Amino acid sequence: ETLNIHIHFSSSDMTTIPTAEAPLPMGKIGLLFETDGNVPTIVDILPDSPLIDTFEIGDSFEMLTLGSGVMIEDLETRELVEYLQKTSNDPERKLKMCIVRRREE
Repeated sequence: ETLNIHIHFSSSDMTTIPTAEAPLPMGKIGLLFETDGNVPTIVDILPDSPLIDTFEIGDSFEMLTLGSGVMIEDLETRELVEYLQKTSNDPERKLKMCIVRRREE
């Protein structure tokens, strides 16, 4: 299982925002989101989450990619949760998050 780290440059302030994209398993992913500003942000990760070693509390939503190739961005928390539930049987979906920080490897 690979974790892709990408560097994204925001044109507004030219700061570097690291992102992480990971494949989502089918079914529940065990991440709890709340809105921080306008962006869905992870506020809790359930102990049995398959993504517990991938994302961290404070990471914020960037993009959901479906198996069909459709890319979904700019969602509110309620919309993101609905999309995650509606696509829970899609084995090819991926979640891309802006990551706040990472532990030292």
